[in-house]
Amino acid sequence: MEAKELRIGNYVYSNKFVIKSYGVDGFINILKNIDNFTPIPLTEEWLVKFDVLFGFNHCGSYYSFELGLDGYDLRLNYGIGVSKYIGSCKYLHQLQNLYFALTNKELTIK
Repeated sequence: MEAKELRIGNYVYSNKFVIKSYGVDGFINILKNIDNFTPIPLTEEWLVKFDVLFGFNHCGSYYSFELGLDGYDLRLNYGIGVSKYIGSCKYLHQLQNLYFALTNKELTIK
């Protein structure tokens, strides 16, 4: 994981504990000590926690996740059986960043 991949609010592992970078100070601490943190693999459990296991709607479009070869693939669904591959998320912070880029909203645990 590289520091440039992270944003304030991303979840990461630190000594096997899940932490969330809160505020500027917490975020700077992670950036200064990036080698002490590891990315959290994206799993079905995390998709359930964020209530996006079956996808999400935004601006009239429906996005869904499918288990791919290298993480979860995000697809934009146009209609029945018609979809476009958007990208793949292997780690939780990638999902958080992608969701924010598409919706301008933070993912929150439900």
